[in-house]
Amino acid sequence: MEEFQRFEWAGVHFGEEETYLLQRSLTKLSHDTKAKSIKFWGKIFGSKKDYYIAELDQEGNAPDGAEPDPEDPKLEARGTGVNQYNYFVTNDILGEWTPLPVITPDQLTQSRKIKYIFTGNLDATIVTNPPFQWSEKYYLRAQIARISHSTNIIPSGLWKINADSDEPTQEELLQAREITETDPEEVKQATLQQLTSLKNWQHYMPAILKEGRTTYSEAPDFVNEMEEAEREQWEKDRARKDPLEYRLKALSDDKPLNGYKQAWTLRTCGDTIEYDTISEKKEKTSYCVLALKSQVWPGAMTIAYGNKW
Repeated sequence: MEEFQRFEWAGVHFGEEETYLLQRSLTKLSHDTKAKSIKFWGKIFGSKKDYYIAELDQEGNAPDGAEPDPEDPKLEARGTGVNQYNYFVTNDILGEWTPLPVITPDQLTQSRKIKYIFTGNLDATIVTNPPFQWSEKYYLRAQIARISHSTNIIPSGLWKINADSDEPTQEELLQAREITETDPEEVKQATLQQLTSLKNWQHYMPAILKEGRTTYSEAPDFVNEMEEAEREQWEKDRARKDPLEYRLKALSDDKPLNGYKQAWTLRTCGDTIEYDTISEKKEKTSYCVLALKSQVWPGAMTIAYGNKW
């Protein structure tokens, strides 16, 4: 409830009654699925019904009642990449939650080519040009992946890139895909003034490539049959056409939309004075709420207050 109250300070709220019912519904879903963790991902409005969406960490396991995963060699398995988390959706927070299927690279790639208004019916047929041959639930799952990997952000310094050497080159940092949590003893809590700079915020989830994955898929058989020099040239061409982005990229490096100076907006809500704490580190704290809003995905917002975000 505390987080919902802070979001209300930032101008995002569902009302006291709906918030309470949502909290109880998520508690029941967590109990029924035995998920490692669960959070309310958000709400997407539809022309007939709206979608309430929950994000669950089930450690790579398929939820009960989920569709069988497709046999696609390019598919990122559950618990990895764009399928790192499982998602459940409902039109009624007093009703049952429905697990969404995993997303394939083809579905993600095709979803980028169309514009579509959700109806609130998971089985609705999507009629667009170019065509999207799957039902609305797959388009919903694709949009969730795109939004999550673009707007899931953290303050800088909490995680670090796993590199193969102690002094990695820029190329090694670019190729590195794994990150680890920084030792809490080494982390200094950022001040409000620091958090008002986009340079001090990072993307937590890896960016999605044009091919619909977070990592390159295995090279086709004909590439493996090439000479070493030809194979290296093929890999360079692929990297040029579909470049990787650095893990933990700063928000200040995000490309803004046309007409905007930056891809994110920041604003503070409440008391911005920083007060001394009685901690051994003699850190300061503030009781205001900092709201960061994506200009690419305008409904996506992150808030920070105290040492939480």
